[in-house]
Formats: sequence, structure tokens, C-alpha cells
Amino acid sequence: MSSVEQGAVVSSVGTSLRYIGEHFFAYSGPVAVADSEITLIEGTSGSGYVVGVWSTFYGDTSTTDDYRFILYFNNQVVAVIQWDQSEHPQGRNLNVSDILIPPQTIVKLTAENVADNTSNDVMASLVGRVYGAE
Repeated sequence: MSSVEQGAVVSSVGTSLRYIGEHFFAYSGPVAVADSEITLIEGTSGSGYVVGVWSTFYGDTSTTDDYRFILYFNNQVVAVIQWDQSEHPQGRNLNVSDILIPPQTIVKLTAENVADNTSNDVMASLVGRVYGAE
């Protein structure tokens, strides 16, 4: 596996999965999310497996809305977390969870405002170490 694909910008945000040497990352940056499921991160993992963490954050710390985050592998739900803002005020980092991503897996992380149709910024990241890549 090459460390960085030709022409890749490694210090960026967006939905893509990225590799630097033996490390894997994706940072969504702030994404406006209302009352429909919006993709924050999506892509296919490489030839190795990834051991890391996935994290979700409020981008707008003044929101009082509740959000649901869904993690999919190959279009199958593997994890769901729902934030109840009344229980976790001030937009703290509410989820940092371990993750193991198998090789050649379509990974998608989505968010949805489940309180109302107000649009607020949320963010997500996947960060990890790659093992067994060819």
C-alpha cells in the first residue's frame, strides 16, 4: 500500500477516508444536519484492517437538539448513538468509541436531528492504525 495516493491532500476535511503510511483518518468538518439522515463520512477501507476510534461532536455548542449518529459497514448498521442534549449540555465530546474496520469495507457515518427540523452543525472523525495491509 502506498503511503499517500498521488495528488492526495492529507490535511483536509470531507467525507473521504484517507491513509498516511500505517494510519487511517477521516474528519467530516462541520456539517449542517436537520431532520433527515446526512452522510458525514463515507468510503471503502483498504487491504488492511483498522483499529481505532470513531468520535462525534456538536459543531454548534448552543444547540438544544438531540442527534442520532449511525455507523454502517457494507450498508449494515453496526452502531447507533443518540445524544440527548438535555443530558449533555454545552456540546461536549459525547462519543469516543473503539472501532475495528475490516479490509475492503464500505464505511459510512451519518447524523440526523431527531428533535425537530432545525439545522445545526455536527462533526465526526474516524482515526486509527492500519494492520496487515499489502
